[in-house]
Amino acid sequence: METSLAELTGQPLAHRGYVWDPGRPIMLSPENAMQILDARLGITVGRSTFYRWIQTGRFFSIKLGGKIFVPLSEIETVVQKLSHGERL
Repeated sequence: METSLAELTGQPLAHRGYVWDPGRPIMLSPENAMQILDARLGITVGRSTFYRWIQTGRFFSIKLGGKIFVPLSEIETVVQKLSHGERL
């Protein structure tokens, strides 16, 4: 069963300031990305583990203006890998 981003975050995207453009990927804050991982995997991914994955390049992210953003597509890729027993 697929779960939408709005369902995982509890609020519609427009309410949170997101404007969906099919030509651009949806970018999330690390906190939102961790919440989605937790919900999709059914386990808690620790904050330090998540940031270590970003720092070591196991998890793709973009840093703009001192803020880190994670593409939603990367979350889906990681969920697929971890649900099939692969390691990051």
